[in-house]
Amino acid sequence: MEAAITLPGALARGRAACAALRPHQWPKNLLVLVPVATAQVWDRWPAVLLATAAFCAASAATYLVNDLCDLAADRAHPHKRHRPLASGALPVVAGIALAAALGALALAAGARAGVLPWLLTYAGLTLAYSFGLKRVAWLDLGLLASFYILRLGAGAAALAVALSPWMAAFAAGAFLALGAAKRLGELAVRGGEGRRGWTPAQRRPLTVLALGAALLAAGVLAAYPASTVAQAIYQRPWWLAAAALPLGWWLLDMVRLARAGLLHHDPVLHALRDPRAWAVLAALVAAWLAAGPRG
Repeated sequence: MEAAITLPGALARGRAACAALRPHQWPKNLLVLVPVATAQVWDRWPAVLLATAAFCAASAATYLVNDLCDLAADRAHPHKRHRPLASGALPVVAGIALAAALGALALAAGARAGVLPWLLTYAGLTLAYSFGLKRVAWLDLGLLASFYILRLGAGAAALAVALSPWMAAFAAGAFLALGAAKRLGELAVRGGEGRRGWTPAQRRPLTVLALGAALLAAGVLAAYPASTVAQAIYQRPWWLAAAALPLGWWLLDMVRLARAGLLHHDPVLHALRDPRAWAVLAALVAAWLAAGPRG
């Protein structure tokens, strides 16, 4: 009888724990796999997959830490108040224990994959972000972009190759644009009330940054085929430039949606639900295949 009473509660708590890990955010960690295709190194899949798993565990742990630090703010947010820790569906003690276990798992996997320096840097920056740097306007955008670049760097490290400056510049532009769009969307939804150090007066410079970063990402992709790096890796590198236009259009449209208050508070979740984002991804893959990787 007791088991029948406690089982539903245990299942509900398990579902809450899974939700707190934000599995919908884990696709970000697929960036660890990108250097496999761009560097044309195909024989180190076990290390790269292990590195991806390490970042999944680390990101889940840091999301828990972030939510633990943000309990008061999340409970006052129209959407985030439903998060497991903020709503009370997952007890705080359980959240702390889960974060510690995932952190240990991430460190073990990262060491085995040879990406521990990248993983430690990522974990350190995300914790610093959670504990206060996210409230420093402008600096927080640089940190958000760095989280993605660190994933790419870890993928390159697992392959024992250097991260391409072209890839780093492209990622910096694309993810700065998305980070700025996220902040623009938050300002629009909150009716002009500042949050995390941002104020309505910063909407214009935020918009300029977002537009400039989007154009930078598209420009880097368009110029990359002319580089000696691309010509050494691809048979027909000019096909890659064909993807610059749809990518630039999508990034600019994200900025438009953010300014209008139509962007989901999480741009990654918005992208996962956006058919146009999937179409742009398909265009990137098609351009890569048409370019004729030499590997």
